[in-house]
Amino acid sequence: MMARKALKKARKPVDVCAVGPTRERLQHGRVRPVETMRAGIYASQVDDTCVLDMMREKLSQRHYDAGMRMRELFFSAGLNPRTTASYRGGSTLTSDLSDHMPESEAWNRAEYNSIFRSLGPYAVTMQKVCCYDETGGIDEATVKEGLRQLAVHFGC
Repeated sequence: MMARKALKKARKPVDVCAVGPTRERLQHGRVRPVETMRAGIYASQVDDTCVLDMMREKLSQRHYDAGMRMRELFFSAGLNPRTTASYRGGSTLTSDLSDHMPESEAWNRAEYNSIFRSLGPYAVTMQKVCCYDETGGIDEATVKEGLRQLAVHFGC
């Protein structure tokens, strides 16, 4: 009995491209095969795209630019959820240094807040689509109207 267990064949390595990406991986963007340094071996690489990139064919250039500008302001203002704390320097014992926000970040936050207020009923929808990459339950016509108002606000 013991001899039979020792004679089992080794498993063949699984080709990544043949198996394909999992459902969880597909939620983060498009997956494409990329050739590695070893000939004939491919790996899967995720293209980092946002919802606006996926909708680009349906949007005009000015709507796309307005949405990307809102997205850029959101991240420049430091409003994105962080997984780790940011280091700004200074001692943690002095509250005036640890609570200080850079001037550029404060300006971006004020600009983002003015945009958010000017969008009215489309503000939350535009924040979900442009900043958080969420599209669940959002009508395409609502997104286009919100992007139109964004373009008017930016003067695109």
